[in-house]
Amino acid sequence: MPNRKIFYFSILGVAFRDAELFKSYVRVLNFNLQYQWLHREISPDLIIYGEETGASISKNEAPVSHTLTLTESNTGNEQCLSLPLNSVEIATALNRIGMALGGQTNAHKAPQMPLSDLAQPYRLKRWPPSNLINTRDRIRLATVMTRQAISIETLNKKSGLDIETCKSFVFDLYTSGLLAKESIVTKMESSDQSAAPAYVQPGVLSRIRSKLSRIMGNE
Repeated sequence: MPNRKIFYFSILGVAFRDAELFKSYVRVLNFNLQYQWLHREISPDLIIYGEETGASISKNEAPVSHTLTLTESNTGNEQCLSLPLNSVEIATALNRIGMALGGQTNAHKAPQMPLSDLAQPYRLKRWPPSNLINTRDRIRLATVMTRQAISIETLNKKSGLDIETCKSFVFDLYTSGLLAKESIVTKMESSDQSAAPAYVQPGVLSRIRSKLSRIMGNE
């Protein structure tokens, strides 16, 4: 995704191995994240704390508004990342924080899509990254969408999943730049053409008639 907003993170009080692993994950994930994240110790947008360091710092004392704490006992807290590190969890957290930072700075805004138009067909440009297909239902939806341009209402019927799940998935794909709108007229014309009878080459019918007439004449 070109022209992405860049944000910076620093790491404080984290074991060397976990710190280097986190940086490696971010470098790989950057290709598919909504925003680009770079490591920088000075004036970061996000600080990654070790569990003991993070526990000793209150929100009021934190030098930035966004922090994440690496912990082995994460109970679903958005401000924490589980150890051992997980790429899906990291991507989800960075996209969430990047979106919040982007809103505060009037940075890159996700493209809007009219989810009320359930008949609008969308074409999947490529297979989604792991952070967007992190459930069995989402893998199923992505598989259905690879076959042809498809609308939300058709995706709902073909997948058997509820409409809200389909809408949420399509919205995430669209805002990540992975969907292209298809003209409804073009899709209908394509369907009509596929249903049309095969084209008969000129002269074929006349040759058939000529051959039949010779056969009939010999009888």
